[in-house]
Amino acid sequence: MDTRIATLVRNLLDYSVSLEPRDKLLIEGETGCEGLVRGLITGAYARGVQPFFELVDPTLRRAQLLGATREQIDLEMS
Repeated sequence: MDTRIATLVRNLLDYSVSLEPRDKLLIEGETGCEGLVRGLITGAYARGVQPFFELVDPTLRRAQLLGATREQIDLEMS
């Protein structure tokens, strides 16, 4: 892993959030940041935290939203 990503992961997990073992952590990211998400998942497990993640492709999200109805957007946001 790139040392910059390892440093960012350590800073995020140890200083930016307050995590206790068995906590659940939701990690959201966009395509292109898979390395960071992978590092956060690995780091979470190392701290006894249960990671969950979602990766979104912004170009696909845009294509979906351009044709979405108000009802569909409301459902997406809830």
